Amino acid sequence: MRDKRYFVPYLIFQLGITLLVISIFFIGRWAGMAYGFVSLVIMGLGIITGLLIFTYSFVRRKYL
Repeated sequence: MRDKRYFVPYLIFQLGITLLVISIFFIGRWAGMAYGFVSLVIMGLGIITGLLIFTYSFVRRKYL
């Protein structure tokens, strides 16, 4: 059974991937680079959030 807590970080990461693909293939040029940078920040936020949830659940399960 999959853990439901990882749904929101996965959704944030997928939003970043979608924005990156849109910025590369549809917008292009300088505006596309700006959206690409924002998408990388969003993807990083999703990964960090998922890592925090994983760490919290690991510590809670192992030590508490």
